[in-house]
Order: sequence, then C-alpha cells, then structure tokens
Amino acid sequence: MSRLAFLLLFTTACFHCFAHDTALREPPKGTHGQYIKALLTEAYKRLGLEIEWLTVNGARELKMASNDTLSGALARAPVIESDYPELIRVDYPILRFSLLKVSDTSRCDECTNDSIKSVALVSGSVISKNYLSAFNTSTDKSFVTSPNQLNLLLTKQRVDSVLIMDFQLADELAANKALKIEVVDEELDYHYLAPHNAEMKMPLVETLKEMKKEGVIDALANKFAISQ
Repeated sequence: MSRLAFLLLFTTACFHCFAHDTALREPPKGTHGQYIKALLTEAYKRLGLEIEWLTVNGARELKMASNDTLSGALARAPVIESDYPELIRVDYPILRFSLLKVSDTSRCDECTNDSIKSVALVSGSVISKNYLSAFNTSTDKSFVTSPNQLNLLLTKQRVDSVLIMDFQLADELAANKALKIEVVDEELDYHYLAPHNAEMKMPLVETLKEMKKEGVIDALANKFAISQ
C-alpha cells in the first residue's frame, strides 16, 4: 500500500480519533519558529486538523505536553526523552541545530570551561542543562526564560558565557569579534506528541514523508532560509 493510500484509509476510518482540539505552543519569533509553524500547520491540515496556537512559556511546554495540557511539543532533541518519557516522538526530523557556547573574551580571555566564572542558559533547554557538567562546580549558573534574555546579557556584558542555539543568536552578536563562538553540540529536532495523541504518530510520519517527496518541506526551508 502506498503512503498516500495509507493516509487516505487512515483518515477516513479513524477521523473520529482526531476529534479533540489540537493546541500547540506559539513558536518564538524568527525564521526558525515560523518555519516550524508553517511545517506543522500544513502537516496537521492534511490530517483534517487546525492547530490552536497558544502563548506558552517555552520552559513549560514539555511538562504541559506530558500531562496532556498541550497536544505536543513543537520541535525538540531526543535528549528530552529521559526526563519526559511520556512524550511520543514523531520519527521524522524537522530541524537540525547546533548548541553554541558564546563567551565574552573581555571578561574571560581564552574562555575555557575552567576559566568561565558565569554562564547563562534558557531554563527549558534540556540540551543546555546537560552541558552544564562541563563547567566547574563553582561556576555561577543563571537561568532565564527566553533566548532574547541571553542575547541581552551578552550585549550588556553581564556574564562570561551563554549557551544558546545557533538560530537564536542575534546577528549583531554573531558578527562581534570580541565574542568567542564555539559549537559544543549538534542535534536533530523532532516533533513530539502528548500521550493522548499517540495514535497520530504514524499518520504524521507518513504525512511529513509525503511533504518531503512533494518538495513542500524543501520549499518551506528555502522560504525561511533554513539549513536542512
């Protein structure tokens, strides 16, 4: 059976399975957030569903999805699965990203992990939290609620270093020669489903594969200047 035939059969036979509302976190501003929104909007639309986009703090998204308050999590690396085993990965990667360590050389000179005295990260970023073990136990660790706050801390020279995703770093900071920018991890992001949406895993996988085959995903990536 072809993928298209599978989708037609599934959505015809099990449309009542998707009768509940679909609510996801409104993505952060920026091209990556808009790419994810456009991609998921199209995928869910092909399954007969309209997404309700809610303003939710990113740090709360995983917990809300795991307890079925949200229908899923936008795009996360598999590293979250040990802390949120209830969430269901849609096994088709939708984004590739790098975790950056961005350090202010006017504060820490060579800015090795041993010499960095203060580091900041977004509290909801599991991959950033996992990297904290690379620093000394005496290093001051600050948690903020958004990537914009990390950019502001760097601009105002309030911390030695921040942990931030490559697509979240402000352009003017990326071009700042006084900042030492290092890639410390690379990951693929996947869409995750809340437990009550488990039956949507395979339909979404097949839908994303069809979108790739049709060139829809490539067109969206080109529109939003996303590297795949």
